[in-house]
Amino acid sequence: MKASPLPEAAVTAPLPPILEALPIAILAIDGSGRVAFANHRAAASLGTQASELTGAKLDALTAILGAPVLAAYRRLGTEPHAVERAVTQRWPAQESRGSAARLDVTIRRTADGGAVMTLEQSHARDACPADALLLTRAFEQSPFAMLIVDHEGRAVHGNPAFCHLAGAEQTELRGRCLDEAALKLGSESFVSKLQQGGAAGTASGKQILQEVIDGATVSLLETLSPLTDESGQITHFLIARQEVTEQEMTKTALARSEQRFRKVTELAGEWLWEQDSEGRYTYSSAALFTILGYRPEEIIGKSYLEILTEGDRRHWTSALPASPNIPRAFRRLVNRYRHKDGREVFTESSGEPVIGERGEILAWRGVDHDITTRKRFEDALRVRERAIEAASVGITIIDALTDDRPIIYANATLSGMVGVPKERLLRCSQTVLLGPDGDPAAWRVIDAGLAEAAPVSLTTRVKRQDGASFWADLQVSPVRDGDGRVTHFIWIIADVTERQRAAETRHELEMARHIQTSLLPKARLKSDKLEATGICIPAGAVGGDFYDYFSSKEGVSLAIADVSGHSVGAALMMSETRSALRAEIRTAGADGGQFGPAGMLSVLNELLFDDLNGADLFITMLFVDFDPITRRLRYANAGHCPGLVAKNHSQRCVTLDAEGLVLGVRPQVRFEEKSLLLKAGDVVLLYTDGVIEAIDRNGEMYGVERLCSQLLKHRLEPPDTLMQALLDDVRAFRGEDHQADDTSLLVLKVY
Repeated sequence: MKASPLPEAAVTAPLPPILEALPIAILAIDGSGRVAFANHRAAASLGTQASELTGAKLDALTAILGAPVLAAYRRLGTEPHAVERAVTQRWPAQESRGSAARLDVTIRRTADGGAVMTLEQSHARDACPADALLLTRAFEQSPFAMLIVDHEGRAVHGNPAFCHLAGAEQTELRGRCLDEAALKLGSESFVSKLQQGGAAGTASGKQILQEVIDGATVSLLETLSPLTDESGQITHFLIARQEVTEQEMTKTALARSEQRFRKVTELAGEWLWEQDSEGRYTYSSAALFTILGYRPEEIIGKSYLEILTEGDRRHWTSALPASPNIPRAFRRLVNRYRHKDGREVFTESSGEPVIGERGEILAWRGVDHDITTRKRFEDALRVRERAIEAASVGITIIDALTDDRPIIYANATLSGMVGVPKERLLRCSQTVLLGPDGDPAAWRVIDAGLAEAAPVSLTTRVKRQDGASFWADLQVSPVRDGDGRVTHFIWIIADVTERQRAAETRHELEMARHIQTSLLPKARLKSDKLEATGICIPAGAVGGDFYDYFSSKEGVSLAIADVSGHSVGAALMMSETRSALRAEIRTAGADGGQFGPAGMLSVLNELLFDDLNGADLFITMLFVDFDPITRRLRYANAGHCPGLVAKNHSQRCVTLDAEGLVLGVRPQVRFEEKSLLLKAGDVVLLYTDGVIEAIDRNGEMYGVERLCSQLLKHRLEPPDTLMQALLDDVRAFRGEDHQADDTSLLVLKVY
């Protein structure tokens, strides 16, 4: 028997309640790909019941687990400890869209070929010894007939030999009463004896029957015996038929058989059987029907190998010679039989050989005890233990009944987290879990929860023994016994350092975004001759787009720019460009001169070249000067998207296109400057590439033509209304897909 991975003191903790108390979702999968165990958190995470998951094939759970999880499981290798991860989405049962919950699923291969899934939103005997093959082969070929009946005289299970004697198929036999003469299941004396003494558990007896089998009359010894459980309570009755004709045995053999049979009966098993020297059944008790669903007649003459599972049959066939001529007794071997309905049944088998005068094996006699329920529980227990050991979070069990609350179990993950070997952790005080100088505030919360036997959940910093530290989500849950007394505490420690870092980064980015937004113009630019307004929508927390407009005695200047990338560095360069642009415009105004659009771009290129070159960034910019008196628009372009002009009473757009290299590529760049005469009602639109490069679900780009069409459609509307209409059309085109690039618009309307 393999030792439990839990310390001895921990075995007293009820493991199923402990698993159900875990705040993590766990599914255990056996080697055949079926769900062996699912705790309630797993069922809740998947929107179903644990009973619907347990026993189900993973391939049949696509709708519940999601295709990514099934794909990850199929990718999982056969090596122990192999790991695959998957992400799936779960929607509320009431709706197919809307608020989705993400489930991070980790799948680990276990040493026995099974697997353990973790989702983020008793003891069994060793494999059957080789001696069991001899017993199993004899069982299959035994000519003995056996039948198990309940207290009402209904057949529960009979072996093939019994079915043959009864003249009925297995399906006809199950549930039929003994007094149905057509089935030849028993004489009236036995039925009466069972009805009279069965309720009190005293029915028993023997009688000789004469049956015609294959045209020959044979004598059969029929025995009725009560079958008891481990507490001595009678659960069923055994009807056994054994041929006792002179052709099969002498009186001496019969006496020896009776003596051996009594010895086997004393082994306190359930299914009594006898096999010949080749492992063919010559007798089976009626308990066979209860255990394996066969009437005793069905297995008489068959080898025990025929009713074993395929795996056990291969094992015993290779483990023992064809003729099981090994004259020694065996005790408590675990066999795996295939029930008549197809399910697997575990039995614990004991037996001994019948030795002839010359030392030869005449037969085998033995008893099998059904241990399926116990075996399933023990297997489930081991699966749950492996699940805890393989969990990606640290799990430990604390003894609540000892004053210093020592650790009695810790999984390998927790040992690695705190940096203390498992053997040293055991019996250490729980104070080691938060490390030296643990957060006093955290300990106050934990101690208060432990004192009140209440669950505790908090985020704190854990210090490893080597001095390093990490952020952890800590959950402490009490475990109670049947009387409601708290006997243990379960600690769950999950490393959330990356999550904390991400939160801090998001906070910093939000601050950067707030600062960046504050640099944009606060209000529209408006006079009786013109109106200008703009908007910038970054794709991420911060962006590289910006726009600005300035008013001077010569007129107004407008600029729109795009810094390559969407990082914090791009945002910083945008801020620097804005500052340089405003400084140069103020300087030009103070000197009484004016650079003009081309001159302004040349000055900015010289000022920003070193910083842009060092940061491996570049800037595109479109700069416009507009004189409201002459209504002349002058413009220069540094590799930016050409602006568009919707002329009043015209059905086409004029493109503001001028030659010019992007800023930051090389110094001393000269830019082309062009001009255009505007009229009242004309609208100028400046934009960044995030507008025209928006992509729909078919991979088509928004494009300049669609933008021009929408500009012409809404040109008579006020600038704010026009700009909002353009943004709405871009969003409708893009659909639900994520915004891939910063989106900026700047509108100038002439009156």
